[in-house]
Amino acid sequence: MRETPPLRGSRGAPGSTGRMAKLNFPSFDGNNPKLWLYRCKSYFEMCSLESSIWIPLAAMHMNGPAARWFQSVEEKLRSASWSEFSQLLLDRFGREQKELLIRQLFHIRQSGSVADYVSQFSELLDQLVAYGHVTDPIYYAMRFLDGLRADIKTTVSLHCPTTFDTAASLALLQEDVSVAAKGFDSRRESFSSVKPTAKGPHPLPAPPMASNKQAQPILPEETRLCEGKSPAERWSALQAFRRAKGLCVRYADKWSRDHKCAPSVQLHVLQEMLKLFSLEESTQLPVDSDQQDQLFMALSQAAVTGNDGSKTLRLKGSLQGHPVLILVDSRNSHTFVSQLLAFSHLSGIQSLQSSIQVKVANGHIISRDSWIAQAKWEVDEYFFSTGMRILPLHHFDVILGMDWLEAHSPMKVD
Repeated sequence: MRETPPLRGSRGAPGSTGRMAKLNFPSFDGNNPKLWLYRCKSYFEMCSLESSIWIPLAAMHMNGPAARWFQSVEEKLRSASWSEFSQLLLDRFGREQKELLIRQLFHIRQSGSVADYVSQFSELLDQLVAYGHVTDPIYYAMRFLDGLRADIKTTVSLHCPTTFDTAASLALLQEDVSVAAKGFDSRRESFSSVKPTAKGPHPLPAPPMASNKQAQPILPEETRLCEGKSPAERWSALQAFRRAKGLCVRYADKWSRDHKCAPSVQLHVLQEMLKLFSLEESTQLPVDSDQQDQLFMALSQAAVTGNDGSKTLRLKGSLQGHPVLILVDSRNSHTFVSQLLAFSHLSGIQSLQSSIQVKVANGHIISRDSWIAQAKWEVDEYFFSTGMRILPLHHFDVILGMDWLEAHSPMKVD
């Protein structure tokens, strides 16, 4: 920077150029023309210089491409005003500068820290605004987000910043959090890398002591004693007989104060006891099919209320070409279809040999006698053929229960 010598004359006198302060006049090589013109005008006003010497003084401090340009337009500027000079200079250097800044704005990316990236982006933004490049603030915020590193960009984008200042603050905060988290992880890894001292295997516990006691078989006297009596009378008679003999009531071995019953019973003794009390399987009352249906068919709470649960899944599909809403819930015992949908649009409805009884989660019992043996349905181009019982459903069209899950998934349902 060259120092301009003071001009002679007194301030305020006619024809005076004033006295310049000892300030360095800004030089210009073609970069940042808007900023250079602003500094020149500030210098002229501070030094109270007449406008007639503004252009010659500015030309003295041009170099490089700017000096060559001035030589080409010097004839045009002999009688030009400062505003005309400024416009010509901006037309020559400002247009290229603005286009360059816009290209840089589209290609700027974070290559170092967030603070460096914010500084570079701010410089571009300030220069663009100085050239009159005014747009929606959210545009600058989105351009700033696009240049961020992927791990920081993902988190900052979730906050949907609408201005550059907000986006920059969030990015700086996220970088601080990431650095702190990495420091914690490195400390944890260094701590976990310390291998504990190897120790030998723990000894296995000693096996349990085998009992030498064995239950005694049923005596012939006990069999004769129990003849012609009910099971309760037989048990009472057997207890009284063994106590009278000084025997253990359960195992018929010798009883004493230190007596302990054996932990297990031999199979042959159990068979003799079952025979003695006539508890054969053939004596058990059979359970009819209606009771079995009532016991093993159930409708879950989610199917009744329409609310989602932690073990439920909603699907959208089609049943015989009709769109349906499907609930997958393992707390339903079987697969059901809506009564309204079935009787209005579906085909293949059959009558059951006997009505089924379904217990609803609220305790009510529903009895129905119709079903579709092989209902064709699909979800996302996956096709199935499933037997569906018809029930009055209000919130779902189809309920997939345990029977379907066990048949079409790698799980076992009991």
